[in-house]
Amino acid sequence: MQKVSYFLLLVFVAFTINAMEIKAENNYWTEAASEKIEVKGERYILPTHHQTYQLDVVELKNLLSHAPMEFTPEAKSNPILIEIPFPDGTFQEFAMVESPVMAQGLGDKYPSIKTYAGRSLSDGTAHIRLDITPKGFHAMI
Repeated sequence: MQKVSYFLLLVFVAFTINAMEIKAENNYWTEAASEKIEVKGERYILPTHHQTYQLDVVELKNLLSHAPMEFTPEAKSNPILIEIPFPDGTFQEFAMVESPVMAQGLGDKYPSIKTYAGRSLSDGTAHIRLDITPKGFHAMI
């Protein structure tokens, strides 16, 4: 009986450590003052209320590199979870899969361009498309 208790304790500790590591991986957004962010181009939209974040693109790219390919069994069972900030300062979690939009030959020629699709875990109507390219991060919800 004591061996079973030790085994269950070990399993609990392993899951707890694993959960902490997964949460630690999601530190790619940091709050930033909007006046400290370099503006490139002309701003056409100036919201009256918003929260500004800076993205660690390298960290997000590393996380998304483990995203399963869409339409695979792994995509249904094990998508990558990422958080996306919303203008009101809240975050929504999205289940992400790799979703190539270029023909395979073109994708092979430009491996630094990756596209992804996802769905919100809290709002069934919210879907996201995003890309990470040498020009940066772009997303539509």
